[in-house]
Amino acid sequence: MKINPKKDMLERIAAFMRKKGMAVSDIEGGLLDMTMLGRLLIVNFLPSDETFSNGIKAIEENARAVISFLVRGKYTRGADRLQMAVNVKSGDACHVLVKYWCDEAKLRELERCCLPFRNVIVRMSLMDVVSGCSPRGVPIEGFNEWHYTIGRREDGAIESALYRQGECEKRFSFTLPETEPIPVERLREQVSRMEYEIQKSLNGRFYALKEVSDVEQSVFDVNAPNLYVLRFIRMFSIATTVEMQVAWLMPMQKVASLIEIVKNERIRVLEVKRFAADEYYVRWYEDGLVWKIDDICSPTKGNVTTSLQDVTSVMERELATCGNDKAYHLVFDCRRLQ
Repeated sequence: MKINPKKDMLERIAAFMRKKGMAVSDIEGGLLDMTMLGRLLIVNFLPSDETFSNGIKAIEENARAVISFLVRGKYTRGADRLQMAVNVKSGDACHVLVKYWCDEAKLRELERCCLPFRNVIVRMSLMDVVSGCSPRGVPIEGFNEWHYTIGRREDGAIESALYRQGECEKRFSFTLPETEPIPVERLREQVSRMEYEIQKSLNGRFYALKEVSDVEQSVFDVNAPNLYVLRFIRMFSIATTVEMQVAWLMPMQKVASLIEIVKNERIRVLEVKRFAADEYYVRWYEDGLVWKIDDICSPTKGNVTTSLQDVTSVMERELATCGNDKAYHLVFDCRRLQ
C-alpha cells in the first residue's frame, strides 16, 4: 500500500498554516486505500521547536485548524476516515507524539456543521472534533527502553507519564499545564534517577551471595550476571546486614583485583561507595561516595570505555591513600550494550 501524496493538498495546508502564524517543520500525507476499510486520508506534521515551547495546547490548536481546513476545503469528501499524527523529533528520527482520527460518521457530521460563512470546527473542543486520540510513546534520547506519553486531559492540564518497555504499570507521572512547554530535559533527568534505582535493584539480585538459579528473572532486556565477577564476589567479599541495603563489600586488599576483572569483562561501573569498619571489624558503615557516573544513559562501547578509564584512575588514587579498615561496594550496569 502506498500513500498518494496529493501535492496540491500539502502545499495548501502549508500555506494555510503560514498564513495563520503556525510554525511547522514538515508536512506529509495523502490518501491511503485500505481496501476493506475504505480510503484513509492521512496527514502527519512536525511542529517547530517554537510550537513545542508553547505547550501541548498550541500543538492541538494546530491540529484542530488543519482538520477544519481539510473539511472546509472538501478534501475529506473522498475519504472514509481521517488520521492526523503530530510528530516529535528525537535525535535524527521522528516519532508520533499523539494521533487523532475521525471515522466516517464524524467526518460527515463535521461536513454538515461546517457552514460557508462560519467556521464552527475552530470553536469546538478538540475532543468534540475527533473520534478519539491515541497517545504514543516517544523515546527518551540516550535511553533505549524509556518512553514518555502525553495522555488524558483533566482540568486544563494533561497527564504525562514515563514508562519502560516490559513494565505493566507506569513508574512515574505528572500533570503538565496545557500552555507549558514539554519538559523533555526534566523527563530525561527523571529517567536517569529511575534507571539508577533499577540497576541498583538488579545488582542486589544478580550479584547477591547466592546461586545464579535463585535470581529472579528480570522483565527487562539485561545481561546475565557475569560469572567471573560473581565468583570473585562469593570468594572474597564480606557479607553485610540487610539494614545496610547492600549484599556484600569488597575488602580494600581485593578491590583492585575486582576492578581488573571488571575491566577485562567490559562491565560499566555506575557507582563506587566506601565503607569503614569499627575497631572490632564487626560493624561496617558508609564512609562516602568515591565515584559515580555522570550520565546513566544506555551503555555503548564508547561510554563503557570512558567509565572504565575513569573508575580505574579514581580507584588507583583511592587505594594509594586509604587504610586497611576500608571496604567498597560497586554498582554494575546490567543492561545490554547498545
